[in-house]
Amino acid sequence: GRTASRAREEAAPEALGPVRPPPFHEYSNPFADGSADGRDPAELVAYTFEALDAWAWDRDLGRDPTETPLEFVARVGETFPDLAEVAVRFARVYARVSYSDAGPPANTLAALEAMWEGMVH
Repeated sequence: GRTASRAREEAAPEALGPVRPPPFHEYSNPFADGSADGRDPAELVAYTFEALDAWAWDRDLGRDPTETPLEFVARVGETFPDLAEVAVRFARVYARVSYSDAGPPANTLAALEAMWEGMVH
């Protein structure tokens, strides 16, 4: 019995917790480095969301795997009220690009640039 129990323990996957992204300083602001113009808007949205998660992790607010993007951004906005409006605008763009067949909204680049400005400053 002991051998079977040990084999089961070894075969059982470990509980997965949140995965910490690289630190925020490893993300380059695509609006500051000029690369935003040549990138696909959907890719820029995903990259910005990853950077926001890294920024939040640097402040002990990293996204929990059970949180939706909107819940995560709301929590960040509650902790950093100066970012709340910008973050909500960005979250709406992220949700539309990630979960809808509609194309990116007209304000996509403005929302992304404002999010980067908020994270950098």
